Amino acid sequence: MAVDLTSAVDWWEEWQLRILVLGSLFLQLVLFAGSMLRNLRNPLSRLCIWLAYLGADALAIYALATLFNRHKLPPGAGKRGALEVLWAPVLLIHLGGQHTITAFSIEDNELLLPFLPLASVVLFAQSHHKDDYEEKEDVKVTFVLLSCTALLEFLPIFLCPWIVGTIIFFNAVAQHNNLMSFYARQSKPTQLMKLSGLIGCSGYVNKHWYIEQVPESTCWQLIKLVTEHVKDGWKLYIVDGPSYKRFNNFRGQWTLMRHKLCGQQLWWSLQQVPFDWSVLVWHLATELCLQHPTISSAAASDLPAAQFSKLISNYMIYLLFIRPEMLMPGTRQGLFTAACYDIRLMLKRGNEPPPTDAKTVAQQILRRSQSTPIGDIGTMVPGACKLAEELMELLEDEEERWKVIQGVWVEMLCCSASSCRGYLHAKSMGEGLEFLTYIWPLLSRMGMETFADKFQRSEPGQGEEIVAGASASEPQDIPVQEEISIV
Repeated sequence: MAVDLTSAVDWWEEWQLRILVLGSLFLQLVLFAGSMLRNLRNPLSRLCIWLAYLGADALAIYALATLFNRHKLPPGAGKRGALEVLWAPVLLIHLGGQHTITAFSIEDNELLLPFLPLASVVLFAQSHHKDDYEEKEDVKVTFVLLSCTALLEFLPIFLCPWIVGTIIFFNAVAQHNNLMSFYARQSKPTQLMKLSGLIGCSGYVNKHWYIEQVPESTCWQLIKLVTEHVKDGWKLYIVDGPSYKRFNNFRGQWTLMRHKLCGQQLWWSLQQVPFDWSVLVWHLATELCLQHPTISSAAASDLPAAQFSKLISNYMIYLLFIRPEMLMPGTRQGLFTAACYDIRLMLKRGNEPPPTDAKTVAQQILRRSQSTPIGDIGTMVPGACKLAEELMELLEDEEERWKVIQGVWVEMLCCSASSCRGYLHAKSMGEGLEFLTYIWPLLSRMGMETFADKFQRSEPGQGEEIVAGASASEPQDIPVQEEISIV
């Protein structure tokens, strides 16, 4: 037994560095493959990429430390090969990370030091001495290490167009299975949620696992809707500075005006209320309209406007729940769970069985809203019921109704994209390019106002007031020639 243990220790001392180096190479290959797949919303694949991302640097550093410790020993104190020193620059390249994968934290991109490989070459030159280069295992490891690392360095040059296309169009629009589906899974958990509940993470699974993707063709159609909205704004509404400012701040008001829906009805859900509250109420109302008993849900789903309304609605609620900071500065993520709590209070007072899907939840909400007073429930769910009924009453034509709902959602999407900080758009690329991040430069390119522009503009009449109110004690403009002479 002692002999076996001694031989095992000797084997580990001989192979430890080789295993660490090959393990570091393996994680680099995983990260390279992950750069093609990281935009998938599959939590399992994202978990594997995240673990590889965290472990790659740690393993490379540990391998470098092991390498340096082996070569610090006096001659004859341990087994070591001269080729091992050549692994140092390769490990430092691994420490720099893959070019094809942006950092999960935007600050990490600033830590990649390009002079590391050069420093490693200098280190190799200083450490070089004549030894036996015929160690077959080291030759094999060195060949595999250098070949694969060179491949990882040059392959992105040829795959760059494909990678860019993957980043832009792969999962461009995330789809959270709406708030009512979320509540239905809480009410009657799926098998996956039951299993995850054993380790206390059913809430995390319900939040992050049930996120879907939409086809690339649908993304282009949504982009077309945004483009047409902005073009119509330039042609039909924007005539001066104030109208330009109003158009950029619209979150559905212009759609109501275009369809001659003037009055208190519908407007209360958009005017003088927080943006996150409007998004959640319109999200619920959209689902209630789809499942309203007076219409055929199958017929409504066939209308393009109804399909696009549902897509944008689910995406906006995804932003509110998963990325609240991107939806709008100051977004309250807790509104989502508060609305779920209100639905539970509303439905538990009835004698109906627990709902199993979003359709059943919507139908039960509609029935409960028309019966007894709601009582101590918050304003979001009753507000959504009121909004849905107003939409059904004011817009009897189904196609026109869904065009109005679609127009409101397009305006909300544009309002959110233009109000999101550029830093957050860049930060989101660490986990896959958000559809909102694609809309943001599109709006800027078409002359719309972005978040930074809103801080640069001057209010109407501001310049005139300053000139009119100037006095001798206030600083005055100095001509350029005089300013130069003063300096």
